[in-house]
Formats: sequence, C-alpha cells, structure tokens
Amino acid sequence: MTIFLLIPILWIAAASGAQATKLIFRKSESKPDSLECFVYSALIGFGALAYGNLALGLLGQFKIEAVAVWLVVLAVIGAKQHVRIAKALVSAVKSVKFSPFSISFIAILAVFFLASLFGVLIPPYPLEYDSLSYHLADPKIYILNHRIIALPWESHSNFAFTMEMLYSIGLMLHSFALAKSFHLTMAVFSAIGIYCVCRRFGAPKAGAYGALIFVSMPLVWWLAGTGYVDLAAAAYGIWSFHALVLAIEKRSRSWMFLLAVTLGLMISIKALSVVTAFLSLAVLLFYALRGELDERLKSIPFRDKLVPALKTILLVGALTALVGCPWYVKSWVNTGNPVYPFAYGVFGGRGWDLNNAAQYAKDQASFGVGHLSESSHPNKLGDFVLSPWNLTLFTMPGHVAPPNSKDNPFNDTPLVLMALGPLFLAVLFAFAFFKSPVPFAVRLSLGLSIVTLFFWVFATEQERYLTSIYPLLCVSAGYVLFRLLEEKRISGYAAVALLSLSVLQSLFFARVAIAQWMPVVSGAETEREFLLQNFDAYAAFQIVNQKPDNGGVVLYGEPRAFYCDKPYMWGEPTHGKVIPYDSLPDAQALRRYLLSKGYRYILVNRIGAPLQPAPQGQTPQKWSEKLFALLQTLPYEQCDSHGVLILYSL
Repeated sequence: MTIFLLIPILWIAAASGAQATKLIFRKSESKPDSLECFVYSALIGFGALAYGNLALGLLGQFKIEAVAVWLVVLAVIGAKQHVRIAKALVSAVKSVKFSPFSISFIAILAVFFLASLFGVLIPPYPLEYDSLSYHLADPKIYILNHRIIALPWESHSNFAFTMEMLYSIGLMLHSFALAKSFHLTMAVFSAIGIYCVCRRFGAPKAGAYGALIFVSMPLVWWLAGTGYVDLAAAAYGIWSFHALVLAIEKRSRSWMFLLAVTLGLMISIKALSVVTAFLSLAVLLFYALRGELDERLKSIPFRDKLVPALKTILLVGALTALVGCPWYVKSWVNTGNPVYPFAYGVFGGRGWDLNNAAQYAKDQASFGVGHLSESSHPNKLGDFVLSPWNLTLFTMPGHVAPPNSKDNPFNDTPLVLMALGPLFLAVLFAFAFFKSPVPFAVRLSLGLSIVTLFFWVFATEQERYLTSIYPLLCVSAGYVLFRLLEEKRISGYAAVALLSLSVLQSLFFARVAIAQWMPVVSGAETEREFLLQNFDAYAAFQIVNQKPDNGGVVLYGEPRAFYCDKPYMWGEPTHGKVIPYDSLPDAQALRRYLLSKGYRYILVNRIGAPLQPAPQGQTPQKWSEKLFALLQTLPYEQCDSHGVLILYSL
C-alpha cells in the first residue's frame, strides 16, 4: 500500500533535519536526548520538505518526479545521520521493558491509534468538510496544473499551507491515505511531546498520563485521521514549548534557536499560531529582563539588562518570522494582504471588501455561547470565566443546547466528538492544594493555556482552534493526576475514576467509528460505494467528470469539490469577488461571461445556494437575482434522488 511510503519519507525528513539539529547544538552543553532529537529532526525535516515543494510549485514543477528528486537531495543532506538513527532505533527497542501497567497502557493507546488509522484509510467524506473544500482540494488543483496558482475565488487558498505541501505528495501518488497519514504522524509527535516535557522534570509517569488523556480525546483521534492541520500546529506547539522551557532552565542559546525554528514552522501551518509565538517571546523577554537567560546579567541593574534582553528577543523573533514568512509573502504578493482575508481594515486585499470582511467576522463570531444572550453585546469576559465549564460539560453527550443556538456552538464537527471531559475541570483547581512546589514547566503550561484561552474567547470560540494548547493542558492534567496518586490522596483515585470514565466513553465512540469504517477499510465495500452512501455531492461530481468536454463548472452552495476532476471555481462573491456581477447587465451577460472563461456547467446545492428570489421585504442581492434568472433558462439534470444537487448546462 502507498501509505507505507510514509516510513521512508519520515526517515529522510528525520535524517536531513538531524543535520540542522546537530548544527544548532554543536557548541551546546545541553542537548536533546535520542528521542527528542529524532522528533525535532523530523519536524524540521518535514518543514524543509514542504518548503521545497512550495518552491517546486512556484517554479511550475509541482509533480512527483520533481518531488522525488527533492527527497533524494534531502536524503543526501542527511547521509551522515542514517546510520546514527538506525542505531538509536535499535537501542531504543532493546531498552523497552514491559510491565502489566505499560502493556495495558499501550493496548488502550493502540485502540485509539487504530481508530485514527481507519480514519486515514477511508476516503474523505462530509465530516472532513475543510479537507474536501481546501486542505486536500487546493493541492489537487495545483497538481493538475503542475504549479501553485492563484485561486482568487477561494480566500482559504491564501492561508499558510505547509502541511498541504506534505499532503500533496500523497495526492500526486493518488493516495489520500498517504496524504492524511502526515497528520496522524503529527498526532503521534504531539503525544510524544507531552511525555518528553514531563520526563524532563523527572515525572515520566505524568507524561504517560498526559499522553493518554490527549490521545483519548475524541476530537484528537478523529482529527488524526483527517486531512486537517490542527494537530500539526499542536505538535509544533508542544515541541516549541519544550524548547522554551529548556531555553530558560538551561540558559541555552541553542534551545532558543530551536524555539525560533519550531515557532516559525508552527506559524507556517496555521496563522492563529502567531498568538503562541507572541506569548512564547513574551515569556522569554520576561526571563531575559530578570537575567535568567544569562548568568552574567543576573546581578546587574535592570537598565543594563534591557538592551541585551531586547537584542535576544529581537533575534529570536526575527528568526521565527524568517522561518514562518514564505506563505505570508505569497499571500501579500497575490492579494496585497499577508494574512488575507483577515485584517482587511489594516491591509485591504484584492477580491475582498468591507461587506465580505464583516460577514466573515460575523461567521467567526457565531461560535461559542456568549452571543446567545438577548443583548447585542455579548459578555466576552463572562465567556472567558465560564469557558472551562462550557468546554468540559457543555459539550458532553446529553447536554441540550440553548434555544436559538447551533447543535454544537463550538464547532461544525458533531457534538459527540467535542467533549474535553470533566477531568480537565476537576484538575484545574488541584494546584491550590499542593504544598510542595509545582515544576516550572507545569506552571508555565497552565499559564500559557489560560492566556491563549483568553485570546480565543475574544477571537472565535471554535474549539478546533484550541487544539494547539491541548498538549499543554494535558501536561498540567497528567502532572496533577501523577501528583495526587503519588501522595495517595483520595482525590487522586477520584481523578483516576474520571479519567477511566472519559477513556471508556471515548473507546465506545472509537468502537462505533471503527465498525462504521471497517467495510471500506477491509475491502468489503468499495470506496465508490462508501462515498455514494455517505457523500451526496460525490455522485454529482462523477457526472461532471464524465462530461466529454473539458468545460469547467461553477459551484454554488457546494465547495466540497475534492472529487471534481474538471476545472471549477466557487461562484459566490462571498468567497472572493471574481465574477463581475455588478458590471454584468443581465442574466445572459452572466452566461456569456462564464462561457468566455471556459465554464460550461453550473452545479447548485439547493440547501446552500439561492434558487429563488429574495423573500418579500428583503433587499435582493444583485448577484443572486441574476443567477436565479439565468438558471430559469438553462437545461438541467438532477444529480441525486432528493433533488438537492442540480447540474445546469450553459
């Protein structure tokens, strides 16, 4: 199976990244151990692989032959590290000792890994909305064109796409499973990161508990099997935190350098990661001003520390920005806005306007529960105070959503996958009852989580956007559980009971998912049969693909176009103002314009697209009125049994 190509790709990434890691720590007394070095090297190597693919795409060589050459180059760069990695791997396997605890622990982890692996092996379907719309769909367009092209009709194409460059390798080989397996790898790296952080302060069991809490979260094991990018941000986030802690504790510039590289790559995956970068730099500045980063500065007056501290932070910040900037430079060149479509009031942006920006902000603000009050001014501070409660118990099965709210106000993902579990709420207050000091890494992980939560509440209360701090929360939760059990407190056994119930609940959900996906994974059901049963638009795109001409299709209300092999674009101006609706006098002018651009069909999802005039009393939108008028004149065919998806011929 093509998915097994992940192993040599991971090996090459780790070997090439190991050269960079070796260079960073060549003069440092404090170095990462073998496990830490492997993960850091793989993360850096994946970044190099992705940036190489970006360069190939911009040069018009976005094809598997060119990517294979780049992989060979990376393998040569890491030539001196292949034997060392093999020896370290053999040594690690020999050192493993099994106990009843570790066997049962590994068995539980294996079930969740299996659920994630099954998610990798099934073809993307409607639950993976963003994968079908752009995480996998946009790289497929680049592959078909052999270059990275501007997609002005789709604002998401200007996001940071480092993970999508890795997914492209699988898609070039016609393997969605290989593409999605990169995200599963990031989930594994996140769990290892939790363990390594706790092991560094002498509590490997706390790390084991934290890793179990992390992988047993339904949202985590489900995301691990998708083509999303949230767990990649989480992986780079926990390992940048690992570097931050050691940079402070060891007063090591090498760890600061590694912090900058991992933060930069995190930003290149998800723009919201800039919050993590700013907070990390703020923490570093705080300790620099205290003289904690350089023994020579510890005893001198504050005013004399200021310039050296600022120089250190500016250097780390500049390197972070340099590593993370390529995608933002690309967006700036294409649109005039480095963070398009965000910050329109600051940067502007071609193909966007104030109405688009306002609607986008409104959509983002629709998540959460603060906006559900009668007031037109939600109490965000109150949301922040109540967020631990809402995120742990509001999403638990059986909870009834308030009137006028979404079924799941924190996400567009099924509610059953969203619960963090009551353990997080229970351990939040446990720190107040510990008499002996709490390790610095635990205090810092909890502090950064709380501050990030504050920013999240005021930005958009979509729970997936919190995934980057899940590992930090699990460091704190794992430590509390470890500490309570070590001190033999009754509350420790209560916490174990809560964890056990959470794990059992998640195991039940995993069993249901595995049972649902088993037929297609085992081959008893073909991928086509699975998609026809589970994805209503799949049949419509197959009809489009079978059209004898190469005419493109304009999509309205149906952005999930991963399975469309013909040229296409999203037609609504809310995604990007490409079609000049305002300058076209009537419906026939719209038809002539689309034909002149090579489009021969219009596919409409009647649930999300305007197929009728605006209701009486409402001001009609010019573009939708023209579209409605045009559709009345076109021949069409129904693509599904419910009459939801209609294909019109221009």
